Amino acid sequence: MFVELPAVGSSVASGRVVGEIESTKSVGELYAPLDGEVVEANQAVVDDPSLVNSDPFGAGWMIAVRFTELPELLTADAYAALIAE
Repeated sequence: MFVELPAVGSSVASGRVVGEIESTKSVGELYAPLDGEVVEANQAVVDDPSLVNSDPFGAGWMIAVRFTELPELLTADAYAALIAE
């Protein structure tokens, strides 16, 4: 596996590619969810990409972004209800 993340200080734009994640079977692009600036990139994931699968909500995080504009977002419960429809 291989993970490529944007550099700290990079600007990201909603829907634009900001990095790449590669496994033995495929290559996927990482997209920015909103406009902003990368304030932190997880070097541990670059060093050990298996963290993305083994601990995606903990040690497997990829980047922290300071958003320049935050639209109204769904809560976890609202999103679960939306996808259950």
